[in-house]
Amino acid sequence: MGMPAALDLNFAGCCTLHIYPANFRNIGYLPSKFSKYGVIGRLLIYLPNKSYKRWVTVAALFAKHELSFQTQYAEVRERARAAGRLLPGTPGTLVLREGTGYSYWYRVYYFPPGKQREDLVGKAGDDAVLHAMREQIQFSEWVSRQVPTLRKLGFQVADKLTARVLLELHNEGAFQVGLVLVGTLAYMSWLNELGAAAVSARTMDVDVARKHHLAIGAPVSFLATLKSTGLPFSAVA
Repeated sequence: MGMPAALDLNFAGCCTLHIYPANFRNIGYLPSKFSKYGVIGRLLIYLPNKSYKRWVTVAALFAKHELSFQTQYAEVRERARAAGRLLPGTPGTLVLREGTGYSYWYRVYYFPPGKQREDLVGKAGDDAVLHAMREQIQFSEWVSRQVPTLRKLGFQVADKLTARVLLELHNEGAFQVGLVLVGTLAYMSWLNELGAAAVSARTMDVDVARKHHLAIGAPVSFLATLKSTGLPFSAVA
């Protein structure tokens, strides 16, 4: 009895297997075991059979990140949580400015969407403040190297403008007192937390929710927090 030209099977509700007879395409010798597993996207899996050779194309919805990749992500997550306030924009450099009778250190950096800014760090001679800022810049440089690597490995990474909004909310302490992400960004976060690689939709929305009133130590209006990102936010009646 001949095999149909193509057979679609749903496997464990996770992916669809498209099975074809060997003469559907000239694929030559097939190994006795699967050649690949857990690669995101479409891939070929070879399946042996006593009566005929067949190949399977898998359109997987989810795949598991390798343990070493998950460990790399976990290190970035934990170090970011322990860092406290995070520096906005690029890591930047320290510049000593003089001319007013006093000398001051400034951090000069680029701020999304690409504008140069500088923030006062402290007075020259305040070694403790200068050392603390140097450590923050070094940490920011380390994160700036890690994030593109995680993106290439298949982890979910927000775009720069979205990350700018999230960073400002983090620095204001909103997440620490109960603000939570919902929607697409929450889905992206859970994919990373669960070590799952998958294709996620990209939107310009930052959806947040709260269960109760947010008791922030130094309350700042939500709109003022968003405007501090430098992006064109406005209140909607």
